[in-house]
Amino acid sequence: MPTYTEQRFEDHIEAHLNQSGYRSLQSSHYNKPLCLIPSETLRFIQLTQLQEYQKLERQYGADTPDKLLDRVSREIKNRGVLDVLRKGIKDRGCHFNLTYFLLSSGMNPDHQELYTQNRAYREQSSATAIS
Repeated sequence: MPTYTEQRFEDHIEAHLNQSGYRSLQSSHYNKPLCLIPSETLRFIQLTQLQEYQKLERQYGADTPDKLLDRVSREIKNRGVLDVLRKGIKDRGCHFNLTYFLLSSGMNPDHQELYTQNRAYREQSSATAIS
């Protein structure tokens, strides 16, 4: 009879996610104080919302990545992950989405394009599973 352990269960989940288009990252990529993977968060925002990011960059300059990541982290602590994922964040008049959900109808072509970009991001760089 096989022995079931937490580690084997985690390995199974990771293998399934990797087969589904996700990729594993080392735990060292995870920033504990921010509770984020900074490189993945910034890459997603820059890929899907470059104009808004550049607008914020004109205000913060070289500090933009650190300021934006800090803002995302604080919003998650204050509002919770689900609220931030559903509503995004605002900083200095700039609004950032952290995910795009598939709408039930295809009536909004602009949103459909954003969702397609979200999917393209997942397929190009893959979403993340931490090992």
